[in-house]
Amino acid sequence: MGNTSNTRIYWQNTNNLTYQKELGDHNFTATAVWEASNSQYTNLSISGSNLSNEIVGYWNVNNAKTRSASNNYTSVAILSGIARLNYSYKGKYMLTGTIRADGASKFQKGNKWGYFPSVSLGWRISEESFFTPVKKIIDELKIRASFGASGNKNIGNYQAFGLLSQSNAVINNKVTPGYTQISSENKDLGWERTYQYNGGFDLGMFNNRLRINLDAYYTITDKLLLEREISSMTGQTNQLVNMGKMSNTGYEIEITTQNIQTKDFSWSTSLNI
Repeated sequence: MGNTSNTRIYWQNTNNLTYQKELGDHNFTATAVWEASNSQYTNLSISGSNLSNEIVGYWNVNNAKTRSASNNYTSVAILSGIARLNYSYKGKYMLTGTIRADGASKFQKGNKWGYFPSVSLGWRISEESFFTPVKKIIDELKIRASFGASGNKNIGNYQAFGLLSQSNAVINNKVTPGYTQISSENKDLGWERTYQYNGGFDLGMFNNRLRINLDAYYTITDKLLLEREISSMTGQTNQLVNMGKMSNTGYEIEITTQNIQTKDFSWSTSLNI
């Protein structure tokens, strides 16, 4: 005989505020976002055997001579705040700056918050007056560069805390309740951080029937969330820590052609490497 009840509750609240302003050739857009979310899970399980009667089934566990019960509860909360400013001048010069703050209950006090800035710049060279002589061939030429930071909090619930599990002991022929530590605490555990640098250009030619996009990036991931072996004298064999660094470099080119474009038929080709 057994009965199990599971409940999952998730809520999220997001607030957005946007302000736009044009001052002659200058265009500003400011955005602010505040978001809060919480996820809760509860579990209750009851089982029994050797029923004295089966009239009400598992709805009366007292009918069982041998009974056992277990329960579980987890709660994870996330808070995020974002501020962003977009600026452009005559559609030629573009700037975007962002600062993001994220707080996660998965980490302990002093390490719950991570701050992640980003900035991007763009210059549409084809809008400059000196570019006019080649406009018959090149419709658009834009160069861009950016830097951004992001965070990773993907660890198990309460993994930064030293968890206990009930482990009874027999003392003087009597069962005495006790607890055993099942995970190693790490008060210094925090966000894993990734920093990415991007650069590239967009080129459109022959009435944009030929488009070429080139991107290059360099990524560094620091304070990786990894398991490290520790002395078994602590009662544990490993501990989740921030350690190590990883980098990655890449290039990407995309070429798109508009081969045929009529009222009834179109044919385009795209190559990506």
